[in-house]
Amino acid sequence: MKITTAKLRTMIMVALKISAQTNLVWHFKGGTNFSGIYVSSGVTKFVIKNHGTNYIFTLDDLAADDLARVTAIKEKQAAAAAEAKEKYQEKLDAYREKFQSVCGIWSSDTDTRSRYKKFDLRSDGSGIYLRENANGRQEQASKFDWSFTGDAVILSGTTYKLEGEDLIDEKGNRWLHIR
Repeated sequence: MKITTAKLRTMIMVALKISAQTNLVWHFKGGTNFSGIYVSSGVTKFVIKNHGTNYIFTLDDLAADDLARVTAIKEKQAAAAAEAKEKYQEKLDAYREKFQSVCGIWSSDTDTRSRYKKFDLRSDGSGIYLRENANGRQEQASKFDWSFTGDAVILSGTTYKLEGEDLIDEKGNRWLHIR
């Protein structure tokens, strides 16, 4: 699960659409009326959609009641956007924490039928397989890239499911987080 700026933008847009209204009649100073759906507004202008076309008006031309309505809509949208951003940040923080929890050295004492019994997952997405040399000392065997999906680690084409504090490979071997 990769959380991107585009995803945040989508979440905020969904939150803004919560405040979308049905077709309303907007009243202007001087007695003119216009029917349409509020789209957005800035400091001096606002946009109303009518039959698929966006119309831009000046806020100063709105009657007092409708100016207050625009202000209320903007406040509602700002609150919805802030809530969406907060939820996004909470999810992002939880993902980062989970990601960091899988970084480090993993070891398997079971017969994995592999010459590698350890690997080191680094926070930059790189990793190295570790093996013991003839003298019994640990050495770097080969490098690889790895990815994290939120509930699994994928390295060298093998998926390791996160189960509690351990990783379980596709053959059911348990890998312990030792450092």
